[in-house]
Amino acid sequence: MKDVGRNLDMAARKNEALRKDLKEQFEDPFYQGKASYAREVRERLADLKETMDALGIKKGTKESAAIQWVGEGQKQDKYGELHPYTREDLKREFPEKHQDIIAAEQYSRKVYDEYITRINETLMNIYPDALERAREDLVLHRDASVYYREQIRTQKKLLAEIHEKIEEKKILWTKKKDGTRVKADLANSILYNRRGAENVKRRIKRYEELAERHFHTAVSCISPQLYWQISAPDGRFHALSLENVR
Repeated sequence: MKDVGRNLDMAARKNEALRKDLKEQFEDPFYQGKASYAREVRERLADLKETMDALGIKKGTKESAAIQWVGEGQKQDKYGELHPYTREDLKREFPEKHQDIIAAEQYSRKVYDEYITRINETLMNIYPDALERAREDLVLHRDASVYYREQIRTQKKLLAEIHEKIEEKKILWTKKKDGTRVKADLANSILYNRRGAENVKRRIKRYEELAERHFHTAVSCISPQLYWQISAPDGRFHALSLENVR
């Protein structure tokens, strides 16, 4: 893959005046931006490490993970289930370090909010209608997810009714004489209902996949920054703990 300079060389086609303009308008600002970005990353990481070192919180420790737990107000158990997590929980679990963890969480929140504000401002300058489009996408896929979940409930109710019919027919079948037309018809009817139940199960599985897909698309089809701007009333965030530093 060619770098910016060689791509601009090709675009200029040996036109020196054009190449000079391209350098001034695109190439120089591009490399200046990269240098500024790299410098800020180094400074931010150094500040993060210095802050965490001062608080005695090391990478890979429970204290480091607890920054995110208390910041998001929830903690994941070993089965992947999320449970509420408060400052009182933090104090019980880390009686000696809870104040340091809270300080680290407050630092992380401040940095996180600064980034989110800057990113949103940049996005809105570049894409002034992005927020409205993001809302439209969010509503579209959210509504689709709700629709399919309603269909799942309807199909599950239908499945329960089919199973009830099968059980009723099985009871009737046991009471009929062998070799009779009535018993044979009941057997065929039970088989028909069982096939219907399998079809309903397949529909439920398909609707579950569609509901899940639309739910995740509602979140991922727009930028996380815009999603935060649209709906972050609970104040959750991914803390800038040492776990995020590579």
